[in-house]
Amino acid sequence: MARIFKNRFLKPSKRVGFYIFYIGLILLLKIIFKEKMQIHYAFAIFLVLPSWDCILLGFINKKYKVLIIPGVTLFLTLIFLFLYEFVLNNYISLGKFWPVFGIFPAISFITYSFVFHKKNPRVIIPAIFIAVMSIILLLFSLKIVKMKFKTFLPFFISISIMSLGIYIMYNNIVINKIKREDNDKENK
Repeated sequence: MARIFKNRFLKPSKRVGFYIFYIGLILLLKIIFKEKMQIHYAFAIFLVLPSWDCILLGFINKKYKVLIIPGVTLFLTLIFLFLYEFVLNNYISLGKFWPVFGIFPAISFITYSFVFHKKNPRVIIPAIFIAVMSIILLLFSLKIVKMKFKTFLPFFISISIMSLGIYIMYNNIVINKIKREDNDKENK
C-alpha cells in the first residue's frame, strides 16, 4: 500500500494536479451550497488536504519527515476550529479560548520527536515551554487564575530565564547521554 502511494501520489505533477482538482471541487461546492457554505468553511476544508499531505509525506519519505510538524499543527487547528464552530461556539467566545492554538505546535513537536525517536532536547524543551505558556495564558484568559497578569509576568520571566540557564548549562550533557542511549539501542 505504501509503495503504491509512494509511486503514484508523490510525483509533483500528480500532487499539483490533485490540488487544482481539489480547489475546483471546493469552488463547485461553494456554488452549489451558496447560502450554507460560508467562505471560512471552504477555507478550512481546503486546508485539510495540505495538512494530511504533509503528515503522509513525512511518514512515507524520511527526507520530508520535518513536514509532520506543520501537518499535525494545521490538522489539530482545523479539528479545534470545527469543534469550536459546531459545539463550543454557543458556550464560550474564541477571544477567551485563543491560547489553545499554542498547544498544537507543541503537540506536533512532541509527536515528531517520539515518532522518529529523536528525543532531542532542542525539540522537546521548546515544545514543553510553548505548551506551558499556552496553558498559563489559557488559565488567565478564562479567568481561572485570579492574579493579574502584570503581577505574574515578572515571576514567569525570571523562571524562564533560570530554566534557559539550566538548559544551556546541561545541554551538552543531556545531548551526549541521549546519543549514547541511541547508539546502544542501535548496536543491540
